[in-house]
Amino acid sequence: MPYLSICIPTYNRATFLKRTLISITSTHTFHETDKVEIVISDNCSSDRTQEICSMFTEQYGEKIKYIRNKENIFHKNFGKALLSGSGEFRKLCNDTFVFSKNGIEKLVSVIESHILSKDILFFKNQYDNNSCSVIEKNASDMNEFIALATYFTTWSGGFGIWKEHISGVSNFFEDASFHFHQVDLVLQLIKKYGHGVVVFDKLGETQPTVRYGYNVAEVFGKEYLGILSTYHHEGLINTKTFNDEKKNILCGHINPWYFDIKKRNNFIKNGYIKYLKNFYSKNIFFYTQLLRVFRKKIEYELKLYIQEHFISRNDFIEKEWRKENRHNTTHLHGLEIKNISRIHVGNHSSGVINASFSENIWETLEIGNFVSIAPGVRFLCEVSSSAGSPASTIQPAQNLPGMRFCSPIIVEDGVKIEANATILSGATLGQGCRVEADTVVSGDVEPYAIVKGNPAHVVGYLFPKEVRDRLRFVNLANLAPDAPQVQKMLSGEITPQNVDTVMEAFMG
Repeated sequence: MPYLSICIPTYNRATFLKRTLISITSTHTFHETDKVEIVISDNCSSDRTQEICSMFTEQYGEKIKYIRNKENIFHKNFGKALLSGSGEFRKLCNDTFVFSKNGIEKLVSVIESHILSKDILFFKNQYDNNSCSVIEKNASDMNEFIALATYFTTWSGGFGIWKEHISGVSNFFEDASFHFHQVDLVLQLIKKYGHGVVVFDKLGETQPTVRYGYNVAEVFGKEYLGILSTYHHEGLINTKTFNDEKKNILCGHINPWYFDIKKRNNFIKNGYIKYLKNFYSKNIFFYTQLLRVFRKKIEYELKLYIQEHFISRNDFIEKEWRKENRHNTTHLHGLEIKNISRIHVGNHSSGVINASFSENIWETLEIGNFVSIAPGVRFLCEVSSSAGSPASTIQPAQNLPGMRFCSPIIVEDGVKIEANATILSGATLGQGCRVEADTVVSGDVEPYAIVKGNPAHVVGYLFPKEVRDRLRFVNLANLAPDAPQVQKMLSGEITPQNVDTVMEAFMG
């Protein structure tokens, strides 16, 4: 029996899920021990999720369980994923979370150190007061637990539960309309056992995605504080901690995401006063923070106006882009400031990104690690792109009424795009592929394929099939650009004779 089940509920995030799985399976702990299993509970995805999961189950056998629901069961899928595990400890993992190079080893170490005591564990994934020396802290009661974990308890990826504790909690992800089962469950456990442990150690990062769906004011200001209020009335959370948490969630999460000054999310934004008045109407800091938000919004809009009208508009946009992309050397061409949040680029990628979008908020461009983009390349992200096949459509990661969602353009790790190529909405460029100059891509390109023409067609492969099959599982996210194994992959120097050595180097 494994110590740890990493339980991943997923829906229509195939590309992100693949990166998550690679970050787990590319570790020595997963490869060489039986301490870890992966459980994927697929909420009836309509994208390539089933195909991606089949690739991993074929490679790793019983170490990965893939369950596909007949229909979308919404938040109940979290419970199904946890119940489908066989490990002593079941940890939820977002389908957008990528473990760091030593993240799995750190996680297993925590589980092993608490496996006898069965302490209630919560993984905050953020160091306390920026001190990397403090890995975890014990909370002697619920009040101390909330003070340590704060509103990070709302993050489903921080939740985990021991197998023997599951039967002792109620409403185990049974209400599909409730957003914060994980908060209620961890507080039930703290109440029952009287103490818990908050783990601060950084295990990885969440991949940037389009943020959308729920109403921030309703979910955090009404549901989350409603849960805490129940325990506050029972005397398990004191008034100071409850009031501190009201300030934390308002200033650190609700206001930044609801008012979204830089227009970086697509959450539902109505009923602010309606949802918050119950807990905030008598608090003066609520009104002072509201005024502070309005002041910041005016300052930002004024700055934007001055920059765009009196300073080079392109220089301003480039400056904003570089602030968020220090991990790569990409640049923007002709993009409106409001569309910056639609483009996400990984580590060590380079080139000029010339992307066009319509008003459809679901059009996005996802570029991986070590991607090379030559001059003149265009990414046409509009759903209506017509230079080839019509763009495909899939459902968003949550079924939300009235939402029109399109497939993003996905450029996976190690892709090289030559001059004047055109990539259309819905295209996925598989890992390590090469797109020749002047090519028009409107669909999927196989990993390590070489394509050219209009429409794009395969003219060859960088590696023989036995090498390509092995390289599908490499993890480039944490490697330096001068790493020998990276250079071999990008230059096509991997052969059936040296692939084992290269794969071992990728695992570090």
